[in-house]
Amino acid sequence: LYDCGVTSSGWDDLRSILINNRSLTRLDLLDDNLEDSEIKLLCEGLRHPGCTLQRLKLYGCDATSSGWDDFRSILINNRSLIRLDLSGNNLKDSGIKRLCKGLRHPGCTLQSLWIRDCKVTLRCCDDLCSVISTNQTLIYLYIKLVDDKKMSESEVRRRCEVLRNAGISVYRRCILYCKGTLWCCDDLCSVISTNRTLIHLWITLHGDKKMSESEVDRCCEVLRNAGFTVDG
Repeated sequence: LYDCGVTSSGWDDLRSILINNRSLTRLDLLDDNLEDSEIKLLCEGLRHPGCTLQRLKLYGCDATSSGWDDFRSILINNRSLIRLDLSGNNLKDSGIKRLCKGLRHPGCTLQSLWIRDCKVTLRCCDDLCSVISTNQTLIYLYIKLVDDKKMSESEVRRRCEVLRNAGISVYRRCILYCKGTLWCCDDLCSVISTNRTLIHLWITLHGDKKMSESEVDRCCEVLRNAGFTVDG
Protein backbone atom coordinates (compact mmCIF):
# COMPACT_ATOMS: atom_id res chain seq x y z
CA LEU A 1 0.00 0.00 0.00
CA TYR A 2 1.64 3.24 -1.13
CA ASP A 3 0.41 6.65 0.00
CA CYS A 4 -3.21 5.60 -0.27
CA GLY A 5 -4.75 8.02 2.22
CA VAL A 6 -6.52 5.35 4.27
CA THR A 7 -9.01 6.66 6.85
CA SER A 8 -9.59 5.27 10.34
CA SER A 9 -12.35 3.06 8.95
CA GLY A 10 -9.89 1.67 6.42
CA TRP A 11 -7.34 0.81 9.11
CA ASP A 12 -10.07 -0.98 11.03
CA ASP A 13 -10.70 -3.08 7.91
CA LEU A 14 -6.98 -3.81 7.62
CA ARG A 15 -6.96 -4.96 11.23
CA SER A 16 -9.73 -7.41 10.36
CA ILE A 17 -7.73 -8.70 7.37
CA LEU A 18 -4.67 -9.34 9.54
CA ILE A 19 -6.80 -11.37 11.94
CA ASN A 20 -8.81 -13.41 9.45
CA ASN A 21 -6.69 -13.79 6.31
CA ARG A 22 -4.42 -16.84 6.76
CA SER A 23 -2.70 -16.50 3.38
CA LEU A 24 -1.40 -12.94 3.80
CA THR A 25 2.28 -13.22 4.74
CA ARG A 26 3.72 -9.87 3.63
CA LEU A 27 2.55 -6.28 4.05
CA ASP A 28 4.31 -3.09 2.90
CA LEU A 29 2.93 0.25 4.11
CA LEU A 30 4.82 3.10 2.45
CA ASP A 31 4.40 6.84 2.97
CA ASP A 32 1.06 6.52 4.70
CA ASN A 33 1.92 8.97 7.52
CA LEU A 34 0.57 6.64 10.16
CA GLU A 35 -0.36 8.28 13.43
CA ASP A 36 -0.74 6.67 16.85
CA SER A 37 -4.48 5.94 16.51
CA GLU A 38 -3.92 4.15 13.19
CA ILE A 39 -0.88 2.30 14.50
CA LYS A 40 -2.97 1.11 17.42
CA LEU A 41 -5.50 -0.47 15.04
CA LEU A 42 -2.71 -2.05 12.99
CA CYS A 43 -1.01 -3.46 16.07
CA GLU A 44 -4.27 -4.88 17.42
CA GLY A 45 -4.46 -7.00 14.29
CA LEU A 46 -0.79 -7.97 14.47
CA ARG A 47 -1.10 -9.02 18.11
CA HIS A 48 -4.10 -11.26 17.47
CA PRO A 49 -3.36 -15.03 17.64
CA GLY A 50 -4.99 -15.44 14.22
CA CYS A 51 -2.46 -13.17 12.49
CA THR A 52 -0.06 -15.10 10.22
CA LEU A 53 1.86 -12.15 8.73
CA GLN A 54 5.58 -12.91 8.41
CA ARG A 55 7.05 -9.77 6.84
CA LEU A 56 6.15 -6.16 7.62
CA LYS A 57 7.70 -3.05 6.09
CA LEU A 58 6.65 0.30 7.47
CA TYR A 59 7.93 3.54 5.93
CA GLY A 60 6.94 7.12 6.67
CA CYS A 61 5.41 6.52 10.09
CA ASP A 62 4.78 9.52 12.34
CA ALA A 63 4.48 7.58 15.59
CA THR A 64 5.09 8.98 19.06
CA SER A 65 6.28 7.05 22.10
CA SER A 66 2.78 5.55 22.45
CA GLY A 67 2.92 4.16 18.92
CA TRP A 68 6.34 2.57 19.41
CA ASP A 69 5.06 1.02 22.64
CA ASP A 70 2.40 -0.70 20.51
CA PHE A 71 5.13 -2.05 18.23
CA ARG A 72 7.04 -3.28 21.26
CA SER A 73 3.99 -5.33 22.23
CA ILE A 74 3.99 -6.91 18.74
CA LEU A 75 7.58 -8.07 19.21
CA ILE A 76 6.55 -9.78 22.43
CA ASN A 77 3.22 -11.32 21.39
CA ASN A 78 3.36 -12.04 17.64
CA ARG A 79 4.76 -15.52 16.90
CA SER A 80 4.57 -15.38 13.09
CA LEU A 81 6.38 -12.11 12.31
CA ILE A 82 10.00 -12.88 11.40
CA ARG A 83 11.08 -9.80 9.42
CA LEU A 84 10.47 -6.17 10.36
CA ASP A 85 11.74 -3.23 8.32
CA LEU A 86 11.27 0.12 10.03
CA SER A 87 13.58 2.12 7.76
CA GLY A 88 12.63 5.71 7.00
CA ASN A 89 10.58 6.26 10.15
CA ASN A 90 11.00 8.89 12.83
CA LEU A 91 12.11 6.38 15.46
CA LYS A 92 14.83 8.43 17.10
CA ASP A 93 16.59 7.17 20.23
CA SER A 94 13.41 7.09 22.33
CA GLY A 95 11.68 4.80 19.84
CA ILE A 96 14.58 2.37 19.47
CA LYS A 97 14.87 2.08 23.25
CA ARG A 98 11.22 1.01 23.41
CA LEU A 99 11.71 -1.52 20.61
CA CYS A 100 14.77 -2.93 22.34
CA LYS A 101 12.66 -3.74 25.39
CA GLY A 102 10.49 -5.92 23.16
CA LEU A 103 13.50 -7.46 21.40
CA ARG A 104 15.00 -8.47 24.74
CA HIS A 105 11.78 -10.18 25.86
CA PRO A 106 11.95 -14.02 25.89
CA GLY A 107 8.76 -14.14 23.81
CA CYS A 108 10.28 -12.28 20.86
CA THR A 109 10.73 -14.53 17.80
CA LEU A 110 11.79 -11.88 15.24
CA GLN A 111 14.65 -13.01 12.99
CA SER A 112 15.43 -9.92 10.90
CA LEU A 113 15.36 -6.23 11.80
CA TRP A 114 16.21 -3.30 9.52
CA ILE A 115 16.58 0.24 10.86
CA ARG A 116 17.91 2.81 8.40
CA ASP A 117 17.39 6.57 8.20
CA CYS A 118 15.52 6.65 11.51
CA LYS A 119 17.57 9.36 13.29
CA VAL A 120 19.06 6.80 15.65
CA THR A 121 22.34 7.92 17.24
CA LEU A 122 25.26 6.37 19.10
CA ARG A 123 23.44 6.84 22.39
CA CYS A 124 21.40 3.73 21.56
CA CYS A 125 24.41 1.46 21.12
CA ASP A 126 24.20 -0.01 24.62
CA ASP A 127 20.53 -0.89 24.10
CA LEU A 128 21.31 -2.54 20.74
CA CYS A 129 24.23 -4.44 22.24
CA SER A 130 21.97 -5.74 24.99
CA VAL A 131 19.67 -7.11 22.28
CA ILE A 132 22.59 -8.92 20.62
CA SER A 133 23.56 -10.39 23.99
CA THR A 134 20.13 -11.63 25.02
CA ASN A 135 18.00 -12.29 21.92
CA GLN A 136 18.33 -15.91 20.77
CA THR A 137 16.30 -15.67 17.54
CA LEU A 138 17.48 -12.47 15.82
CA ILE A 139 19.89 -13.51 13.06
CA TYR A 140 20.01 -10.40 10.86
CA LEU A 141 20.44 -6.94 12.28
CA TYR A 142 20.97 -3.86 10.10
CA ILE A 143 21.40 -0.63 12.00
CA LYS A 144 22.52 2.64 10.45
CA LEU A 145 23.50 5.11 13.13
CA VAL A 146 23.55 8.83 12.45
CA ASP A 147 25.73 11.09 14.55
CA ASP A 148 28.11 14.01 14.26
CA LYS A 149 30.73 12.43 16.45
CA LYS A 150 32.82 9.30 16.22
CA MET A 151 32.69 6.46 18.70
CA SER A 152 35.38 6.77 21.34
CA GLU A 153 37.92 3.99 21.70
CA SER A 154 36.25 2.76 24.90
CA GLU A 155 32.83 2.70 23.19
CA VAL A 156 34.08 0.55 20.32
CA ARG A 157 35.83 -1.82 22.72
CA ARG A 158 32.69 -2.20 24.79
CA ARG A 159 30.63 -3.06 21.70
CA CYS A 160 33.27 -5.49 20.47
CA GLU A 161 33.26 -7.19 23.86
CA VAL A 162 29.54 -7.84 23.43
CA LEU A 163 30.10 -9.43 20.00
CA ARG A 164 32.95 -11.56 21.35
CA ASN A 165 30.86 -12.94 24.20
CA ALA A 166 27.39 -13.02 22.66
CA GLY A 167 26.88 -16.63 23.78
CA ILE A 168 24.43 -17.48 21.01
CA SER A 169 24.02 -20.58 18.87
CA VAL A 170 22.58 -19.05 15.69
CA TYR A 171 24.35 -17.49 12.75
CA ARG A 172 24.27 -13.74 12.77
CA ARG A 173 24.70 -11.02 10.19
CA CYS A 174 25.50 -7.76 11.91
CA ILE A 175 25.82 -4.60 9.84
CA LEU A 176 26.88 -1.52 11.76
CA TYR A 177 27.23 1.75 9.90
CA CYS A 178 28.86 4.41 12.02
CA LYS A 179 31.89 6.66 12.17
CA GLY A 180 34.40 4.16 13.47
CA THR A 181 38.07 4.85 12.73
CA LEU A 182 41.16 2.79 12.05
CA TRP A 183 42.28 2.62 15.67
CA CYS A 184 39.50 0.12 16.41
CA CYS A 185 40.86 -2.49 13.96
CA ASP A 186 42.45 -4.60 16.72
CA ASP A 187 39.13 -4.89 18.56
CA LEU A 188 37.24 -5.73 15.37
CA CYS A 189 39.84 -8.37 14.51
CA SER A 190 39.37 -9.90 17.95
CA VAL A 191 35.65 -10.24 17.22
CA ILE A 192 36.41 -12.11 14.00
CA SER A 193 38.85 -14.45 15.73
CA THR A 194 36.66 -15.32 18.74
CA ASN A 195 33.01 -15.15 17.62
CA ARG A 196 31.93 -18.50 16.15
CA THR A 197 28.43 -17.51 15.03
CA LEU A 198 28.99 -14.24 13.19
CA ILE A 199 29.03 -14.93 9.44
CA HIS A 200 28.73 -11.42 8.03
CA LEU A 201 30.29 -8.32 9.56
CA TRP A 202 30.20 -5.04 7.68
CA ILE A 203 31.98 -2.15 9.32
CA THR A 204 32.46 1.19 7.60
CA LEU A 205 35.57 2.92 8.92
CA HIS A 206 36.40 6.59 8.52
CA GLY A 207 39.74 8.14 9.29
CA ASP A 208 42.16 10.87 8.39
CA LYS A 209 44.95 8.45 7.55
CA LYS A 210 45.45 5.26 5.63
CA MET A 211 46.16 1.93 7.29
CA SER A 212 49.85 1.25 7.67
CA GLU A 213 51.38 -1.86 6.15
CA SER A 214 51.69 -3.46 9.59
CA GLU A 215 48.00 -2.78 10.33
CA VAL A 216 46.94 -4.36 7.05
CA ASP A 217 49.18 -7.38 7.72
CA ARG A 218 47.69 -7.79 11.21
CA CYS A 219 44.11 -7.74 9.91
CA CYS A 220 44.94 -10.20 7.15
CA GLU A 221 46.63 -12.54 9.63
CA VAL A 222 43.46 -12.62 11.73
CA LEU A 223 41.35 -13.45 8.68
CA ARG A 224 43.74 -16.22 7.64
CA ASN A 225 43.62 -17.87 11.06
CA ALA A 226 40.05 -17.14 12.09
CA GLY A 227 39.14 -20.82 12.21
CA PHE A 228 35.82 -20.36 10.45
CA THR A 229 34.42 -19.17 7.14
CA VAL A 230 33.66 -15.48 6.85
CA ASP A 231 30.76 -14.91 4.47
CA GLY A 232 30.92 -11.44 2.96
